[in-house]
Amino acid sequence: MSSIDANPGVRDRQRIAWTILLGSFFVCVLLTISIPAGIVLMLQNSTTLLDVMVQANEGTVRIDNASGGSDALLSGTPEQAIEPDETVVTGNTQTALLFFAPPESEQRLARVQIYSNTLLRLINADTPRFTMSDNSPTAALRMENGRILISIPEFEERPFLLTINTPQGRIELMEPGQYAILVTNEATQVSVQEGRATVSAVVEAGFRDVVDLVANQRGEIPTGSGPQGPLQTDRALLVNGDFSEGESSWTFFSWIVDQVNQPKGRTAVTYTFGEPRLHIIRDGTGHADVRFRQSVRQDVTDLEELKLAMTFRILGQTLGVCGFVGSECPLFIRINYVDTGGITQTWQQGFYATGEIDANATPDVCVSCAVVQNIHQRVPLEQDFFYEVDFPTELARQGALPPRFIESVEVVSSGHAFNVEVVNIDLLAVD
Repeated sequence: MSSIDANPGVRDRQRIAWTILLGSFFVCVLLTISIPAGIVLMLQNSTTLLDVMVQANEGTVRIDNASGGSDALLSGTPEQAIEPDETVVTGNTQTALLFFAPPESEQRLARVQIYSNTLLRLINADTPRFTMSDNSPTAALRMENGRILISIPEFEERPFLLTINTPQGRIELMEPGQYAILVTNEATQVSVQEGRATVSAVVEAGFRDVVDLVANQRGEIPTGSGPQGPLQTDRALLVNGDFSEGESSWTFFSWIVDQVNQPKGRTAVTYTFGEPRLHIIRDGTGHADVRFRQSVRQDVTDLEELKLAMTFRILGQTLGVCGFVGSECPLFIRINYVDTGGITQTWQQGFYATGEIDANATPDVCVSCAVVQNIHQRVPLEQDFFYEVDFPTELARQGALPPRFIESVEVVSSGHAFNVEVVNIDLLAVD
C-alpha cells in the first residue's frame, strides 16, 4: 500500500489543490474575457446628454420645468438650455425654435420650428459618450398639441434619430430631411417633404400598426384608430429651396452699387451649424443691392392653400430699419403674380434687425415701392428666425385680389453694409 493511499489527508489536500488550481484558471479565463467585453460594452453604450436649446422666435415663450415652475423666454434674448421633462409652451401669438447639438459643438443635429398654440415636452436627448461607439444620437419628444416643422441636416457620421410621441401614436424620423407634424384632438398628421419616417399606433393590446412614409408622402393617425397612408402631401413649388444643391435652380442678378469705387457684395452657399445656407454679405458705403429669383409659373386658382415659408438670420446691418424711404431692408421676400383681375402684381415683405421706426427718417414700409406690401417686420439680430404666411389670406387682409398665377419668387438684400443668411424658402401648395 502506498503512503498516499495510507494517508487520506494527503488525498484530500490534493483534491483541494486541484480544485483551487482549476477554479483559478476558470476565473482567470472569465476575467480575461469579461473585462475587455465589459469595457467594450461600456464604450459602446455609455451616453451623455445632448445640448438642447430653446429660442423665442416671436413673443414670450413659456418653459415649464419638472418641479412645476416656469420661465419666460423673450424674443431677442439669448437661447436657453432645457433638460428632460421640461416643456416648451407657445400661445396664440408666440413661436419658438428648438435646437439639438452634440456637447461643445457648433454643429446642429436638428432644428425644430415650434408654431403657435403648441405644447412640446423633452423626454430624453442622448449621444454616445465615446466616439468609438456605433450608436446614434437619439432624442424623444412628447407633443400634446400644435404644429412643428423639423429639419435634420445630412451628416457624414451616425444619423440623428428623433421620436415624437403624440396622444394618437408615435412618429420615428429615420433619415435626414424635413418633416411637418400637426397634432389636434382628432388626429396626428405627419408630412415628409424629404427623408423617411415610420408612423405607428397601438390598435389593440400587444399589437402596433405601422405605416412607412418617404419623401412627398403624408400619414395620419386618427384618435382611437391605426395610422393611415401614404397620402398626398403639400406640393413644393420651389426647387432647391434649402440650397442643398448650391445655387442650382436660382437665377442670380448682378450687384447694383450706387457709388463709384465702392465694392460689390458676395453671395455663396456656405455651411453653418452643419446645414447649407445662402450667405449674402456686403461691406461698403452707399447703396448696394442684389437679388435672386426662381421662376414658378404655376396656376394657383383652385388651390385650397398656398403657404410661403422662409427661415433666415440677419447677422448685421448699418442702416436703421430699412433706410430713409424704407427701400433698403437687408432682406425682402417678393412674390410676382397675376391676380384674378388679370393684373400683374408684386407682393413683398421686408425684414430688419436694428433701428427704430420714424415716419420722417426710417419708415415702416417702402414709400417708393409700387407693390402690395405689409409693414417691415423686425427680427432678432444674429438669431435664426422663421416666417410663414398663407399668401391668399395675406393678400385679402391687405385688400388685394387673390392670386391666379404665380410668376416667380424673389429675394432681395439691400442697404449699405449688411450680412444675411437664408436657410430655406418654401412655397407650398395644398390641392
